[in-house]
Amino acid sequence: DLGLERGARVGLFLKSDVYFCLADAACLISGMVDVPVYLTHQPRQVSYVLDHAETEALFVASPEHLEQVAPLLDELERIETVILAQGAPSEADAELPERVDALTFEALRERGRERQKEAGGEDIASLREKVDPDDLATLIYTSGTTGQPKGVMLTHENIASNALTSLSCFTGYEAGAGAEVALSFLPLTHIYARTLDYYGYLSKGTSIYFCDPDDLSGALRAVRPTVFNTVPRLLEKVYGSIEEKTKNAKGLQKVIGTWALRLAKQYRIGEEPPVAWRVQQFVADALVYRQWRQALGGRLKYATVGGAALNPPPASGSCRATASPRPAPSLASTGPTVTAPAPSVSRCRAWRSKLPRTARSSRAAPT
Repeated sequence: DLGLERGARVGLFLKSDVYFCLADAACLISGMVDVPVYLTHQPRQVSYVLDHAETEALFVASPEHLEQVAPLLDELERIETVILAQGAPSEADAELPERVDALTFEALRERGRERQKEAGGEDIASLREKVDPDDLATLIYTSGTTGQPKGVMLTHENIASNALTSLSCFTGYEAGAGAEVALSFLPLTHIYARTLDYYGYLSKGTSIYFCDPDDLSGALRAVRPTVFNTVPRLLEKVYGSIEEKTKNAKGLQKVIGTWALRLAKQYRIGEEPPVAWRVQQFVADALVYRQWRQALGGRLKYATVGGAALNPPPASGSCRATASPRPAPSLASTGPTVTAPAPSVSRCRAWRSKLPRTARSSRAAPT
């Protein structure tokens, strides 16, 4: 109905929420190629990405975001359809070029329902069957901090294989609806969060809650996740906050806090601790660690950490006192998760085992 064919490029100028997932799933099932665009990009960068990717349609987060991109559409002549995720086209609609059709997300869904009725429910299945593992699934553009954003071509097989193996390092991870609860707060525009927070969790039937990073503290208390995907900076901030509060404590509270923190640093994943240490840990958990865990919701069992190196002190301390963070190093946009620690690794930083169906190479890319 929108005049788009298989292989058409569709821009996603969306927040990291359920609308992103719905738009992305629609593109992947229908054989189209979606192009996520950072909401933090400057207008010239947004225009460059959409033009370079030869985008023909564009999902936009809100009327405010539509106002941001409306002035760009005069030069982006391939774009003829804009879909608004939330709200309705307003003043910005009048500023759109005459060729551009603006509609709401709900209006698009209604068109889809009507087409499903006409096709007898077979339309989606027939589209999905035409998708080949080697087909291009998405174009991921870099943030553009070192020049113009650069696009990376990822196939369905690349993403699917990575998503299905990314959680393999978690022993005891329960599959099935509601068995685990995930909180997602990293940008889905980046393939690292998109693969783990979206595809990976979804493949396990995990319940996924999305939140704005600015509302993370409240969301942790409300959702009480059992798993989340994060970056080292967050764990370092949590660890630093614990250290600071311990340092500023008084009397017996400071003595106990300092002792518990030192004990947490001694923990090593995969090593069988001595009996004396386990006894101390039991006491520390009752007096201190239980309170620390409440800052992360109180139920956290797993955390994947990627995007940068995870420093040993926050890693060891967090492992014992809050959860079991698993470093998930990535190659930026080309393969979101390349290696992960096996359950028996001896230290949080020992992550040299590559994931199944993953190859590593130190060769420089051709110029």
